Amino acid sequence: LTEPPVGDSWLDSRYDEQVAIIGHTNPYYRLFYLIAQALKPSLTVELGAWRGDSSAHFAVGNPAGRVVCVDIHKDDDFAGLAKLEEARDRLPNMYFYRMWIANAVEFIRSHGKIDICFFDGWHDFDHVSDDWNNYRPLLADRALCIFDDITADYNFEGMREFWDSLPGEKYLSTEGIHGNI
Repeated sequence: LTEPPVGDSWLDSRYDEQVAIIGHTNPYYRLFYLIAQALKPSLTVELGAWRGDSSAHFAVGNPAGRVVCVDIHKDDDFAGLAKLEEARDRLPNMYFYRMWIANAVEFIRSHGKIDICFFDGWHDFDHVSDDWNNYRPLLADRALCIFDDITADYNFEGMREFWDSLPGEKYLSTEGIHGNI
């Protein structure tokens, strides 16, 4: 699970940090970079940004698009917050709201319609359902929604049931997105 670089030395160095933190890189970071590069979204939103790695990949993949991320960082995660703020300060097209996801709806609305939304907040049925219900009205007519940690590999309460209840065309990958093949 070693990721090929995207060509930005600062961004590429964050892959190595993931190995030290969680034992592998997160392959979806490069995927987000490539999605942003190919689709050129005007607005990408990440709900639950932690260190800002996903948002940074969207932002570097499409410098002309705006990337907005939300995370509360309530547990004194100073290292994660510092990494997120570093990404925001380095990337002029990345914006960060330090607040609860449910409280950020009107701030996100002010940025326009969401072309890509990465749902990575609390991983349980009630919270992701609330996030979906709050942010669905903000989606562009043709939007890509990405949901993290759906499979049973992580034992998140009700995530698969939530996924199964979603309308529309869906694709569920269980092939090592987090390194759990």
